[in-house]
Amino acid sequence: MSTLTKDKKIVAFGYEAENQYTDIVLDGQQDDYYFFYRFKMNLHNNKDIAMGMVLEDVRGKALPAIEVFSLSIEALKNHMKGVIEIKNVMLDENTRWVLTVPAIWTDTAKLFMRKVAGMAGIPEDKLTLALEPEAASVFCQTFPSAGSVDIVNIGSKYIVVDLGGGTVDITAHEKAARWLTERIV
Repeated sequence: MSTLTKDKKIVAFGYEAENQYTDIVLDGQQDDYYFFYRFKMNLHNNKDIAMGMVLEDVRGKALPAIEVFSLSIEALKNHMKGVIEIKNVMLDENTRWVLTVPAIWTDTAKLFMRKVAGMAGIPEDKLTLALEPEAASVFCQTFPSAGSVDIVNIGSKYIVVDLGGGTVDITAHEKAARWLTERIV
């Protein structure tokens, strides 16, 4: 979800956007804003993805999809910068960026995402697209919650269920052994 001003500046993103847009509507100022809800699914539902495609906000006002996506990615990037700067960590030209995408997206949708990430200031050679269920699995293995089943051990089996934004992704995983091989010269 994204709330943008008439002059295409991000006011809020995510749940904050929904809350802020509610206040905007209650104040009768909705004509001065755009509110895009679940717009990511347009890349799944649209079979003719093109750089010139447009998205309609909740009131039917249209903007180019590249602007909505790139502004939203830029908002996420700036939010992350603010969070890590509090911890005295700075981003530099070597920073690697990972954007998650739904597993059901086509290659065209993924290419679109790469292009808009570039417009948001993320260099293509520093960008990795990761499928949402796999990213969730890595997160669960890296940061298991207290009292959860141990999924980091070899042989463990688990399911990741991703319920969100109009899709349900279910993936089954088994932690396999890593075999290291040496080259004999």
